[in-house]
Amino acid sequence: MPLTDEEVATTTRRARVMGNLLKKAEAASDFLELKATVLDLCRVVNAQVQAENFPEYD
Repeated sequence: MPLTDEEVATTTRRARVMGNLLKKAEAASDFLELKATVLDLCRVVNAQVQAENFPEYD
């Protein structure tokens, strides 16, 4: 049984919304991964700076 025009329109809207949500979730995941990478880099740099400025604490 073929879909009505209204059913097609509703399904299309839902698919578009789901696609947009997926894009936002992927962007959020990418952002969190980038944030974790930056925090790791900051920890490394901080440790290096502390080692250079306070060698007695190594």
